[in-house]
Amino acid sequence: MRPSLVLLGLVVFAGCGDGGERRAPQIDLDAFRSAQGPPIYWLGPSFDGYRLTYGDVNHRPGPVLLYGDCTPKRPKGLLNPDGGSCELPIQLYHLAVTLGRLKLGIPCVERRLRDVPALLGDGILLYTGRTILRVRGPTRAHELRIVQALRPINAGGRARTPLPAPPAWVERGLECR
Repeated sequence: MRPSLVLLGLVVFAGCGDGGERRAPQIDLDAFRSAQGPPIYWLGPSFDGYRLTYGDVNHRPGPVLLYGDCTPKRPKGLLNPDGGSCELPIQLYHLAVTLGRLKLGIPCVERRLRDVPALLGDGILLYTGRTILRVRGPTRAHELRIVQALRPINAGGRARTPLPAPPAWVERGLECR
């Protein structure tokens, strides 16, 4: 085996360790606070024991905030060719409302949460203003608590601040399979 491959394997392996000492990520919260446009919702620096570990205000198609750490599921082999992936426990993805994002081709349940329409399926899609906020958590109970705790980072406000209603065409267009 070539020495460079061995070195690469050791570097990759070191990055997939058992969670020894990790440095806190650098997240530019000022960029979120000063972002123009619709509210960007977050849970504060931590929620339910999960700390904010990733945030990108310029993520496409919209801002993203992720909380918690994860341990790879079913790690296989040194370079994890068929496993070792995982999802962070709490995920908040902001998407612009478009007609194509209203009709889901998956089973879901329509509900109102915090006085705005929501679709419950693989996570919760919360329709507020001209934003769809995709909320994912470890369990449905967590997801429902997350929705109640959401607050805008760039527009002032606290948890329980009323969420802006989406345009009427959004509510008329929501559809589950």
